[in-house]
Formats: sequence, C-alpha cells, structure tokens
Amino acid sequence: MARLPVLSVSAVLLIILAAFQQQQCVSADVSFHKHTTAELELPLCYSSEASPLDYIPLSIRSEPSDGEGITEKDAARDAPYWDLSCPWEWSKFSCAHQGQTAKAIASFALSQKLEGEDCRLNPFDAQAFLALLGRRKIVFVGDSLTRQMFTSLLCLLHASPAVRVVSDTIEWSTKWSCLRLPNCIERGRHSGFTKGCVTFTPAAASAAASATGGGAPEADALEVCYDYKDDGELVAFAMLRHPDLRARRDIVVANSGIHMTLRERSYDMTHYVAHARADAARLPIAVYRETSPQHFEGTAGGLYFKGKSSFKRCKDSVVLAEEPLSEPERAYMAGQVAMLAVNPLAAAAGNMHVGAGVDCTHWCAPGVPDLWNVALFNYLSAHLAALEEGA
Repeated sequence: MARLPVLSVSAVLLIILAAFQQQQCVSADVSFHKHTTAELELPLCYSSEASPLDYIPLSIRSEPSDGEGITEKDAARDAPYWDLSCPWEWSKFSCAHQGQTAKAIASFALSQKLEGEDCRLNPFDAQAFLALLGRRKIVFVGDSLTRQMFTSLLCLLHASPAVRVVSDTIEWSTKWSCLRLPNCIERGRHSGFTKGCVTFTPAAASAAASATGGGAPEADALEVCYDYKDDGELVAFAMLRHPDLRARRDIVVANSGIHMTLRERSYDMTHYVAHARADAARLPIAVYRETSPQHFEGTAGGLYFKGKSSFKRCKDSVVLAEEPLSEPERAYMAGQVAMLAVNPLAAAAGNMHVGAGVDCTHWCAPGVPDLWNVALFNYLSAHLAALEEGA
C-alpha cells in the first residue's frame, strides 16, 4: 500500500475548516423516550433510501429523564441487564452495583428514550441483530469508551432468550484499578479486560445442533470482538491487526479515543479518511463512532486536563462547539466516511457518568452506551446492503 503523505497541522486545520463550511448534515433532533402510538408514525432516523454517509445527529431537546416513577424493582425487572446480571458487566461501571441507585435508574430511563420530534429509532432487537449480521465478525477498535460500547452489545445480546453464547475468549484481569470507587471488583469476572471475543448464535439453531449431537452451527454465528487501541496508535493501523476480517463483509466499529494529542488526532483523521476511501474494496466495512465528550469541571468542553480538571462533580452538559475532540471529527469526517453520531446526546447527559466527580468520562451501565448500540442497529439495518457494495 502506498505511503500516505504527512500533512502539517496548519494544512489539516484548513482542510477541516473547508469541510465544515461545505458539509451539509441531515439533522434529526431526537428526544429519546418510550414509544407512543402517535410517535410510531414518525419516520425512522435511518433510511435505506438515504446515503449511508449522511450524518444524523441524535439530539435531546430537553434534560435527560431523572427516572421519576421508576423504582429499583422496576429497573431490575425491565432493564436488559442490571447489577452484574450480565456476565461481561464491569463492577466499576454498574451504578446499581456501586450503590448509586438513583443515577442507575435515571441512566436506564435514558437508554429507553427512542423518539424525537422528527424521527425515531427502533429499539434494539437481539434476534434481528443476529439475523442481520450472522456469519460475520464485528470488531470494536478503540479505547475504554469503545470497550463500554462493546460490553453493552454483549449484554444486550445476552439478555435475549433467542440468542445463545457458544464461545467466550475474554481473559479477565488478575488486578484492575478501581479508581477509588466503592464496592468494586479488582480481579476475575466483572473486574476488567483489554481484549477478547464472544460468539453468539440463534438459540433455535443451537438447540437443534445439540439435539442432533452436532457442534455449534458456525454458519449462523456472530463473533463480537474488542481490541484496545494503544495511545497514539492510528485507527487504520489498529484495524490492520485483524487480517482475517473479510473485505466488504465483516465490520469494524472504530474510534480514535480520548488519549491522543490534538496533533495526533488531526493526522489520524486525515489518514483514516484517505485509507477508507482509497482502499474501500479491500477493507472490512468500517463505521467510525464519534468521540464521546467528557464532563469535567474546570476546563472548556469538559475535557480532562491533569492539574486543571476538578473532581468535585461532573458538568451536567457541555457545549459541543467548545468540545475539542468531536467537533473536528464532525467538521472533517462527516459525509466522507460512515460515521455513527453519539453527540449531542452524550453532551447533555453529564449526570449519567459513573463518578460524582471521580470519573466524568465513563458511563453508567445500562445507559448511554446502549443507545450507541441502538443507533448502530438502526444504522446497519438501513445501510448494510449499500455498505457491502462499497458505498
């Protein structure tokens, strides 16, 4: 593959500014809540008749729900996973397990809000997701926030009686940092991991194979994997660690992460777009997940800066125009590559983070990462065929 030229930071900034001025995004102001009969008449946010490169910003027009009227018993019964009921939940991100009950309920309530004034999202359907993506491999490449999305998808699939787990290669840590969080598991299941895969298959097919004495029906299986991207590593290079991924068939959900410098991120964006467009026929289907904002007090845009950020509490919301990580992504990448919007939904949900100032980066689970997977399910349901053709 030809070596791509290294652009100066000033050149990249000019490219970003030009792209921002020319970009025309498809706006969908989405306020997430449970479906009503009237709202079911709204069109879906993602349509197969539209371009898969259209950027659909999933927005909330009011404050996220505080879970009023939902009891802990209701949440434990209705949530797809709750208080480590999912084998892959992390104790440090389960607000129910951490004893933050009110926050856990509010976070779950937010994850169930799926309609807005202009369009709606279909709720996540594990059986339909497996039918859509079976016989494929989907790899999440990125930092710990991408890992939260990966863990969420595992838990959403596991919650369905129509789905069975046929293999699990995740290796749990023997000692994982808990960042002063109480009631946190440091080793073994529910502690932490850096990579691994879980394979799912339809329950009916798995039962039929068992009844006949055969093995798991690999032809119907979906393998879901996570691979941690090192700090400063280019997304496209991290994707190349998976040479078994089939072109235009298997799927990579990628994100640059929050640990790069702005200079590194600028180069990563230009390289990712150039790589995706030039080598599309030889690459797996790539969907870039927009970077989720942080909500630290003391800095513009909520970004964490050592020595400057406050740990007293998390901001309730951040202004996306002041958020230095995702704004350049929207300006330069939207409309050029398949891109999954998670902002400004996440920007307005600062009170859904795990810590009361301890951790204003990661999200309570269930919660915001589940909505990312709802969006991914809807996006792929509408656009998978076009993406396979190289759109």
